[in-house]
Amino acid sequence: MTTEQLTERIANLALEKLAEPELEEQGLFLVHVRVSPTQNQITITIDGDRGVPIEGCAAVSRYVGHMLETEEAIEHAYHLTIQSPGIGTPLELPRQFEANLGRLFDITLHTGEKRNGTLAQTTETGLVINQTIKQKGSRPEEIQLNVPYSDIKEAKVEISF
Repeated sequence: MTTEQLTERIANLALEKLAEPELEEQGLFLVHVRVSPTQNQITITIDGDRGVPIEGCAAVSRYVGHMLETEEAIEHAYHLTIQSPGIGTPLELPRQFEANLGRLFDITLHTGEKRNGTLAQTTETGLVINQTIKQKGSRPEEIQLNVPYSDIKEAKVEISF
């Protein structure tokens, strides 16, 4: 099995488990699967509309691990990690943005330009952010920007203390 085929199989196993009623009710969803054959490492990242409980990670881990062993999909020892995105982890899916409406974002575009603003709305094609522009000698002005998903290289929730 190629790395791509293995990645696809693992993603399908994770999606099967996440579709079960107890996990689906929690709003859990798959973000991505990464397989590193040189390090014998498999990483599955899941997120949730209301966060990710440890029980959700454990359930996906047990299911995927059991199925990979049963199917003998991997011939060598491997390390399986199930994780949720942490603070400072870039968001990847539109569903992740929806859970963060009203929060401040740092966005880097593919052009290298940076945007910073409060997420006001998500659409099918992108984000609407409210950005405050400060100009010397005048009052700050708030503008609304439409940022297509296709233009976003990286978007992170800005954490302020």
